[in-house]
Amino acid sequence: MGPEGTDHAARTTARRQRLRENAERLYYGLRDLGFAVGPQCSPIVSVAVSDAPLAVEFWNRLLEGGVYLNLALPPATPTPAPLLRSSVSAVHTPAQIDRAVQLFEAVGRQLGVLPPLVNPARKRPTATAAIPSHAEVAMVASGGAR
Repeated sequence: MGPEGTDHAARTTARRQRLRENAERLYYGLRDLGFAVGPQCSPIVSVAVSDAPLAVEFWNRLLEGGVYLNLALPPATPTPAPLLRSSVSAVHTPAQIDRAVQLFEAVGRQLGVLPPLVNPARKRPTATAAIPSHAEVAMVASGGAR
């Protein structure tokens, strides 16, 4: 293999590594917040939501906040639960993934999918105790502080 082949192999390995890291960042970020994610980490991360109207509202608020993902509704899901299906790639930055996780958290708390923070100062120093408003969701989506 010539130098071009070696360079290609190194770039491919680096992209695979970034893809794995990005998938783990999204999967574990959502799981650690308490979202119901699939049993294995992969570049496609599904979050189960209890019912279709809630899933549609969640999807719309994520979209309003600048995060597009696929909404899968039964019977096109393996269980009766609707799924918010996110996909990551090797070109996503950690900041983009963190922003998506923050928006998921804000919308999840706003819609009651996640419980309100009991002691926000202890768990997350930058979070507030109140459930975020639409304006706060938009602020997170734009990269502003909460």
